[in-house]
Amino acid sequence: MKIIIALCILIIFSESVHSLRAQSPSDKFKRDALSEMNQGRYGEAIVLINKYIAANPQNHEGYYLRGICYEARGQYELSVYDLRSASKLNRNDQKVLTALS
Repeated sequence: MKIIIALCILIIFSESVHSLRAQSPSDKFKRDALSEMNQGRYGEAIVLINKYIAANPQNHEGYYLRGICYEARGQYELSVYDLRSASKLNRNDQKVLTALS
């Protein structure tokens, strides 16, 4: 019985390690930025999103998230600029279009 429990723990641990390796470092920046945003720490989130954008400059999500952070901080000009950049990269994303309107 102890061997079965030990094997189950080993399998669960190896799966979680594998899933962490499968994610790119830039995904961690995005995930951590979302966590900071949820806690209202938009300045810290912007720093992480800048790293995400540097790693993924053609991904509209980084610009969208940074635009939302700027809006929350009252930096509307920067917010509009980033939201427009996100819109140019993906014209079909409804959440970006909604944020711009």
